[in-house]
Formats: sequence, structure tokens, C-alpha cells
Amino acid sequence: MIRGLFSPFAHVMFTAALGVVLGLAVARSGTRFIFPAFIVGLVPAIAGHMLWNGGLLVLFTDFFEFYFLIQLPLFLAALASIMALRRAERRVTEDRLGGYAAAGWFTAQEVHMLATRGGRSQALGWARRIGRQRTMKAFIRSATRLAFTRQRIIAGHDLQLNVGREQLLLADVTRLRRELLTTAAANTRG
Repeated sequence: MIRGLFSPFAHVMFTAALGVVLGLAVARSGTRFIFPAFIVGLVPAIAGHMLWNGGLLVLFTDFFEFYFLIQLPLFLAALASIMALRRAERRVTEDRLGGYAAAGWFTAQEVHMLATRGGRSQALGWARRIGRQRTMKAFIRSATRLAFTRQRIIAGHDLQLNVGREQLLLADVTRLRRELLTTAAANTRG
């Protein structure tokens, strides 16, 4: 009961450690080192599981001492990592879509709308009022994918695949924007 109530996040964190190592390896060098990264990622995943399963036998005798000195700080570190990742994702989205804005594909207002939580929330509220929330979600999703596809192109990963994907995403965001603006104009006239 104590494990279930106090640490439903623990095993997720341990498994996520493997995902983080794999993600870093793929982001830095593509899929070339995926197997060695998997092996390296197993180390923190297994160590976390071992600490959780054996910490009370080896390091502590009191569960609450163990929880507040080890588990809670690990959980807070995981939350801080998630927040840092979200900031990094926002920065990548903003920077890459900013490049498209400079080329005329987006406006500066659209970049802000697509890259920030507040902007997306406001855009979804507007789209809900004109009956196009699903279209706006698709627009946001495609624009975000476009930003990360551009990031992969800049990093030199799978250039042929990503350049083709970029063209498809540019066509998709153009189509979705047109749908949103056409509906908005029709609602204004009507």
C-alpha cells in the first residue's frame, strides 16, 4: 500500500532513464549507436529499480526516511528535467518556426501562438468558437512536427527523408491555415 500510494512514479522514472539515454543518442548521432545506448540506458534503469527494491534493506530502516531523502528528491529532479525539456522544446519550436517566418511561411504572431502554451490555448479557444478546434489541433501538431523536422535537417539526420517530410508538412500547414481562415471569414460575414 505504501509503495502504491507514495511512489506510483518511481518505476516510470526508472524506465524513463532508459528512454532519455536512447533519445540523447538518437538526437546526437542518429540510429548508429542505438544498441550501445540501449545498454548504457539499462544502467540507470536497473540501478533505480535496485535502489527502490533494496534501499530499505541496505541503506535505510525507516521507509519515510528513505522516501524523503532518496525518492522525493529523485521525483523532484525528474519534474525539473521535464520542465527543462518543455522549455527546450519551446525554444526549438520558436527558433525553427522563426526561420520559416523569415521566409514568409508564418507570421511572427503564428510562431508565438504555435510555440507557447498560452498561445496554443488561446488559439484552441478561438478555433472552438468558430467550430474548428480539430483543425487547429492538426495545425499546431503539423507546425510542431515541421519545427522538429527542420531541427533534424539542420543536424544532418536522414536528409532525404526529412526534406521530403518537410515539404509534406509545409503543404499540410498551408492547407490547415487556409481552412481555419476560410471558416473564420465565413463566420465574420455570416
